[in-house]
Amino acid sequence: MKKLILGTIIVLSLSICSCGTKSKVTGKNETSEAIENVESSTDEVIKEEIQEETVTEEIEETSEVKEEIPASEIINMTTEGYSSMESIKIWSEFEVETSEELVDGVGKKNITITGEYPLSKGCIADSIVITSDDTISTYIEINGVKKQFGGIRIYDAEIIDIDREDEYNEVVVYDHGASADPTIHIFRFVDNSIVEIGSFGAKYTYDEILFNGKGRIIGGKDYLFFLDTEIVTEFTEVKDDVVNTYHPGYTELLDKKYTLSEDIEVEFSGEPNLTDPTYMYNRTKIEEGTEIKLLEINLDKDLYYISYYMVELPDGSVKKMYIPFGD
Repeated sequence: MKKLILGTIIVLSLSICSCGTKSKVTGKNETSEAIENVESSTDEVIKEEIQEETVTEEIEETSEVKEEIPASEIINMTTEGYSSMESIKIWSEFEVETSEELVDGVGKKNITITGEYPLSKGCIADSIVITSDDTISTYIEINGVKKQFGGIRIYDAEIIDIDREDEYNEVVVYDHGASADPTIHIFRFVDNSIVEIGSFGAKYTYDEILFNGKGRIIGGKDYLFFLDTEIVTEFTEVKDDVVNTYHPGYTELLDKKYTLSEDIEVEFSGEPNLTDPTYMYNRTKIEEGTEIKLLEINLDKDLYYISYYMVELPDGSVKKMYIPFGD
């Protein structure tokens, strides 16, 4: 707030535009009111001084406004600017009830997750019920609208906000997966319908699933986690209630040297053979800090264990490298 001192203190109120663009403001209205309170003998003099002092002031932007590159045009993408789901969580008070029963001599676990929270920002709370009977019969119900989804071993839920600039909050359901594979399922409630944004898996922990707070999600298996530059091979974007998946090009990031950001166990002998019970143990350890040249990326999203990378090792040898994980 700016003050002009002309015998009497005159305060100019500056209104700042909230959308991040520059605003131009003047103090003409406020100064004219102040002038009426000044004695008539000095009225004209002060008017002249104020006319000379009145200037148009430009308020600097608090943050630079940048036009975002359309998702379909993104290339050479890394995880810079993304963070784990902790950064977008807003409510974690769901109630979880479990029970067990025998069905044909086999124990079956039933789970019910309930809570109420506004899924449209600033509106009344929505009723949310998620149920599973330890089979493929897993449902989410919002305000009486029910939808089946592919949850396998769900156990909890939270409310998140994947896009701070839109009007929605989302439900995330946590799933142990078929064999302790961390998986999340994300839902949005739009026009009395449940929209399934998608299911996203991770290698070891949920923290590997990344968000930018602007509607984009990177699954834990969709970037090269073991390099100091985490190259993204796939991401999902939610924009204007439309969900799209993109595969950014990364050719300009190939044929370059990178440093391993962690110890990894790899196989150079060939594609892992799942019928061989020893395939998990025929591995070579490469230590954190080792420099490799990345020549080629070959990913299989459905059968991730057969994905491989062509790399040049420190001794100059070029090998096909597999990074198996899980069981």
